[in-house]
Amino acid sequence: MAMRYTLVIILLFFIYTVFAQDSLFKKKHFTAVDIETFYSYYSQDGDHSAVTGGIGTEKLHVHSAGFNVDVTTDTSHTIIVETYIDAITSASVDNINFVVSSASYHDNHLSAHIGYQYSAKKKPFLIGGKYMFGMESDFLSHGISLWTSFGNKLQNRHFSLAIACFFDDLRWGRLSESTGYKPTTLIYPYELRYKQWFDIYRRNSYNLNIGLRQDINRKLSMQLDLGFILQKGLISTSFHRIFFYDSDSGKVENLPRRRLQFPVGFGLNYFLNPYLILKAYYSYYWDDIGINAHAVNLELPVKINYQVSLYPFFRLYHQTASIYFKPFSEHSVFDEFYTSDYDLSGFFSYKLGLGFGYYPDARFGKSSWSFNNVVFRYAYYSRSDGLDAHMLTFLLNFKKL
Repeated sequence: MAMRYTLVIILLFFIYTVFAQDSLFKKKHFTAVDIETFYSYYSQDGDHSAVTGGIGTEKLHVHSAGFNVDVTTDTSHTIIVETYIDAITSASVDNINFVVSSASYHDNHLSAHIGYQYSAKKKPFLIGGKYMFGMESDFLSHGISLWTSFGNKLQNRHFSLAIACFFDDLRWGRLSESTGYKPTTLIYPYELRYKQWFDIYRRNSYNLNIGLRQDINRKLSMQLDLGFILQKGLISTSFHRIFFYDSDSGKVENLPRRRLQFPVGFGLNYFLNPYLILKAYYSYYWDDIGINAHAVNLELPVKINYQVSLYPFFRLYHQTASIYFKPFSEHSVFDEFYTSDYDLSGFFSYKLGLGFGYYPDARFGKSSWSFNNVVFRYAYYSRSDGLDAHMLTFLLNFKKL
């Protein structure tokens, strides 16, 4: 708890220090406003729900809507405001109680971020930070993120560094009238509520990302990313059931209280001609619960004319199973840790889709506001364990100069 407040104080001091330099905001030459609003829809189905021990429906529908606002003063100082809300319908989570259309069938997730970024005028340098808040019925998260980026004099090489910390409280009750809208306890499957399975309810995550972008020549650029993630606390999901081949009694999913993750990525962008770009990105992932993963992303932006672009994209992914994963009723009661969550299983998946962008940059009459772009994306996702998903995204962008 003390660490969380210490990080918030550091962020506030960081923002104050930057604002205090060079008499910031005394000369306001102009103010630019960038507003991005979006809506997305996600739908999935499968038959390996972790809520019912690795079998059963995985039907899920998520409607998301939100907006991002950047207010930039004097070209250097940007205030960042981001917020969105998810409306979630889950037949899988509904099986926590085995009651159709129970309170767990519908949920909402609210997220809000506020931050500041400083960009140097005469040097390729920026630094920023933001506070992040997220909440749903069984989840409350506070977070802080700091980042910086700087380049060489020729501006053909850029380094970036980002640090993010999240502090999660996983107790249920914040959106329930029956609890007085206060967190009360972890939520367990209906028939397993005769005891408290865990004596902790917090999870802390610490993320570090280092990036390098290098322009090789006028047509080719590369990107290298290194990451480190440490999670401590309750890594298990308290309402995931586990069934055993050598016992008639079920238990709650149990995973170690710490998880280390190391993602690495390498990308190339090649400008084939003024109308066509090839973007390729490979990533490797390793963690200490036994998962190794490889992913390849390909995107081929096509500029039809100065206002219209298409974005076909494709992703291949493969991962090995966690050492703690086994399917329904294949665990032993003598196992120390166990999960039947197919997100931690070994599988192969692919995602393909198409994006459409329209960039009119059209002014609204004689005002300083302009309609900058509209983007629509559709993607289809398929996993070798039978899970399929559809994703739609619609984005609008407006600017004021």
